[in-house]
Amino acid sequence: MQMNAATPMLEKYLRTLFRPDCDYVDGEIVDRNVGEFEHSFTMVLLLKALTQWEANIGIEPLPSVRVKVSASRYGVPDICVVRLEDPFESLPSESRNSS
Repeated sequence: MQMNAATPMLEKYLRTLFRPDCDYVDGEIVDRNVGEFEHSFTMVLLLKALTQWEANIGIEPLPSVRVKVSASRYGVPDICVVRLEDPFESLPSESRNSS
């Protein structure tokens, strides 16, 4: 079996805690822009709004969690919203909620 050259880098990415966290794009670990005051303040407002609705609509808003977008891409969105009815995943998948 031939090993993909990106595999060791992906394994490093998945087992490393970066501060701030990074994205993984096609075999490279990429720094993220973590924003400034306005960005952070907007995140807080969105999280507060989503938290008020979470029980009513069955969601859980999660700030800055790694999400598997594809086999070669992992991103860290500012806010990830998962459905409570979906099975727990420590690394949510972008496609898990697609129908």
